[in-house]
Amino acid sequence: MAKSKSKTIRFIHIRLGNWRNFAQVDVDLQRRGFLVGPNASGKSNFLDVFRFLSDLVSVGGGFQEAVRKRGRVSGLRCLAAWFHAV
Repeated sequence: MAKSKSKTIRFIHIRLGNWRNFAQVDVDLQRRGFLVGPNASGKSNFLDVFRFLSDLVSVGGGFQEAVRKRGRVSGLRCLAAWFHAV
């Protein structure tokens, strides 16, 4: 039986616009990182970006499925973006 070589993907930079409670994020990622902050400051929303990306590429996934798991597109958009657009 042939061994399959598993490749690990490592994100080195992430840029978000209008994602949940973040109007804009642009950050370099290190090999190890710590998310620290008070309750309701966006730690889980930041991590959800990676879950969303995983859902996009998973078997049976895709954009519609990734959005469905989170409610709808309006649940993903930053409320600050809506106020700027008005």
